[in-house]
Amino acid sequence: MRSSLIQPPGCAALLAPSRPVRAPRAGDSPFRAFVEGTVEDVDGAQASQLPAGSHGEQDLADLKFATKDMFRAEGHPTRFGSAVFADARPDDQDSALVARLRRLGARQVAKSTMTELALYQPAPSENPIDSARTPGGSSSGSAVAVAAGLCDFALGSQTGGSIIRPAAFTGVLGFKPTWNLLPTNGMLGVCPSLDTAGVLASTMPVLRRVMAGLLRGSAPAASLGTEQESLGPLRVGFFNSSCSYLAKCDPIALECLEQARNVLAGQATTLDID
Repeated sequence: MRSSLIQPPGCAALLAPSRPVRAPRAGDSPFRAFVEGTVEDVDGAQASQLPAGSHGEQDLADLKFATKDMFRAEGHPTRFGSAVFADARPDDQDSALVARLRRLGARQVAKSTMTELALYQPAPSENPIDSARTPGGSSSGSAVAVAAGLCDFALGSQTGGSIIRPAAFTGVLGFKPTWNLLPTNGMLGVCPSLDTAGVLASTMPVLRRVMAGLLRGSAPAASLGTEQESLGPLRVGFFNSSCSYLAKCDPIALECLEQARNVLAGQATTLDID
């Protein structure tokens, strides 16, 4: 669902948070967003020094990204957020997504911290908005890095809520695509039938550019056009008022949900779920 379609009163604050980012603690890597020893010096890199992209294109040469520490990146170990892999050797090749981003000219700044094995043990990263609150997980460091302005976008993964939750907790955009839309080759996983690679970004224009680049020439093709497209004969389920989860939602979240239902009503069959 495109954010431009769901904007009831007050929803703009959720879509583009304006809360200030606090200063990191002295002596720490910024908000502990990055895995120690993986930070790269990319500030002085020029597009002309970067590897040529497909057909000579470097659409993302002005963007920096962080890579969740479950995607392989050449020259760095992949530790999956766990001390179990503390002695992992540096990888000799990139995962499919990292390789594609490099071909597009994007510059990797670091591997980002994550919850251990993408499960329960929290990452060391801190919420840059409020240190008393969790940044969410498992793509914790990816969300923190984007929220703190350390990079323009970051790779994340989601099996349950590991992209959208930290994005919401830190005030950035989190895009969890359809399963298997983006390649997961070279990405460590939890459940192959659910693991999904995605992107966290600072702004919608950045997110659009990154996804357009990643999907160019890939199959299945996906559209990121600005026009609302017909969804065809789809059935979309919505929890009804008796659902206990809805009782825990803020009023603004319920407003967003109701507007989403109204938007979809003319394009798909909506179903009530108990």
